[in-house]
Amino acid sequence: MLRSYGVEPVPGENSLGHANWLCIPHKELAEDGDVHQICTSNPDSKRIMLDIYQEIIDLFDARYFHVGLDEIRWNTHNLPEDKRCPLCAGKSKQDIFVEWTWMLRDFLVGQNVKMMMWGDMILPGHNGGPPYNLAETVGRLPKDVIICNWSTSLVPDSSHWYLRQGYEAVIKANSRGTTLQDQEWVVGNMMGIWFK
Repeated sequence: MLRSYGVEPVPGENSLGHANWLCIPHKELAEDGDVHQICTSNPDSKRIMLDIYQEIIDLFDARYFHVGLDEIRWNTHNLPEDKRCPLCAGKSKQDIFVEWTWMLRDFLVGQNVKMMMWGDMILPGHNGGPPYNLAETVGRLPKDVIICNWSTSLVPDSSHWYLRQGYEAVIKANSRGTTLQDQEWVVGNMMGIWFK
C-alpha cells in the first residue's frame, strides 16, 4: 500500500547497542551484564537476532533494513576482569564491531536487502574515538552499506568524510533538510523523531 504512494517502508531494529529490546527479556545475551549491549560471542545472539530480522523482512517485503549500530557503549573498561563477559574476554571491540557488521551485511545481502546503519560510531569527530576507537575500523567495513549520518551538527562535513572513505551512499539523518553544501555528498534526507 505505501509503495503505491511512492513511499518505501524501511524497517529497522537495533543490533548491537540500544539492545535492551532483546537483552531485557534475554539477560543471558547482554555483554558484561549491560542490557543495552548484545554479546556477539553468544551464539544465541546471532540466531535470535537473525530470526527476528527475517520475520521483519518478510512482514515488510523489505528492500532496505536499518540495523542501528549507533551509540554503542561497552562498559568493559569500567569493570574488574572477573565481572567481564567470559565469552568476550580478550576480544578487541574493534574486531567485534567489524565481524558483527559484516555478519549483518552478509545476511541482508543474502535476502536481497540493502543494509542501512548509523555512522556515528565510525566517525572520528563523534563517537568513533576513545575508548574503543571504532573509527579505525573504517577500512575493514563493507562499503555497500548506506550510512545514515546524524552527526552533521558535530562534524559539518561528515557526509563528505564518509564518501571519501569509500561509502557508496550517505543519507543525511538529523531531521533537518539537506543544505546546498550537502547536496553533492548525500543521496537523500531522512527525517528522525526521537522520544524517550
